[in-house]
Amino acid sequence: YLQKLVRLPRDVQGEQLDAQLESMQALIEVQSALPDRLEDMTGYAELIAERTVLQRIAGQLQDMLDQNVVIRTMEIKGDTEALTAQLGTVQNAVTQQQAYLTGLEAILRNVMTEIGRRKNFVSQTPGGEVPESLDLAALSSLDLASLDDVQLGRLHNDLQAVGGSVNQGLSTLAAQETEIMGLIDANKGELATVNDDIQVIQ
Repeated sequence: YLQKLVRLPRDVQGEQLDAQLESMQALIEVQSALPDRLEDMTGYAELIAERTVLQRIAGQLQDMLDQNVVIRTMEIKGDTEALTAQLGTVQNAVTQQQAYLTGLEAILRNVMTEIGRRKNFVSQTPGGEVPESLDLAALSSLDLASLDDVQLGRLHNDLQAVGGSVNQGLSTLAAQETEIMGLIDANKGELATVNDDIQVIQ
């Protein structure tokens, strides 16, 4: 009887070991059919190809997003740098031409004063060709009294002609300045518009 009792656990253990061994053999058989490398798994190449496509699409979407951010930023902040530079160039030209015109008019007044001193002065008919510019420094140092009536009359006509040309140029520059300022106002962006509105409210 005692031998039966001793033999019973051993039989149970043997049966358990047999069952575990069968399970292990079945698992080994299943795993033996699996590939040794990840690249050999079924559908792996398709997964890699799909991932590549998705990565490319994601990159394109990111590029579009970045571009939209830049455009939106320009809309908010305003893209007026180039226009501002153009405006500065025009305004500098206006300043220079105004200074030149002031000097020109001063010399013209001196010429007219000299003409007024000459009782029998005969004016000259303006010529058809207008000088592009006159050397104000040289004219300022000129002794007008030493000129004869013909020379003085031609100088008077040249000063008037160049002065008229400068005034026309200033009118053109003023129109350009107005146009550029309008473009700057149109492209100054939402942020500047909001700031303007705030200033109006304040």
